[in-house]
Amino acid sequence: MPGHEISEAVEQSKHQAAEQQRQRIEQRAANAQDVVKAGDRQATPTDQADPRIVERFTDKMGRVMSVRRTTDYDVLDGGGRNGIRFYELRHGDRQAGRLSLEMERSDEHKYFRAGDPNVYDRVRIVNIEIDPPYQRAGSSEHLLVHVENEAMKHHAREIHGNVTTLEAESYWRHMSKDGWQLQRTPGEGLSVHKSMSS
Repeated sequence: MPGHEISEAVEQSKHQAAEQQRQRIEQRAANAQDVVKAGDRQATPTDQADPRIVERFTDKMGRVMSVRRTTDYDVLDGGGRNGIRFYELRHGDRQAGRLSLEMERSDEHKYFRAGDPNVYDRVRIVNIEIDPPYQRAGSSEHLLVHVENEAMKHHAREIHGNVTTLEAESYWRHMSKDGWQLQRTPGEGLSVHKSMSS
């Protein structure tokens, strides 16, 4: 029947789009783990010795930057309801930005302790901030790779966060090329979302 063929084609198209998104995220994650190549300026020895460094890269201004995972809290209230992740952007020994995430558990797990404790339902971007001298040099995209990595690692279906400034709104509109979408909800304001469905 024609309707059946159309719905199969739509389902296949959705599956292909999700697979392409997954491959893009995996490629970005692989790139994020590359260290500075030989011949590039090297990070300071203290950064190289820090096991919390999850990425080193050269920004668009030619500065050697690193992303460091600072802390994570998986049990905030004794019941393991949500988890928090903190990352910082560094330029040498100076902090140049920060990222904080809340890993949100499903209602099923929060209230009934059912399901896998390592799986989170959604990832909420609490704060992503780049200090003014380091803005517009590509560092925020590197931080977002780690947001997506956390979501993939914990099988989250969505990443979301509030958008509170015009500058942030402009940034997220620009990031629509990578699957980020803005939504305006009456009474709640503007938020950004990215589906991680596979």
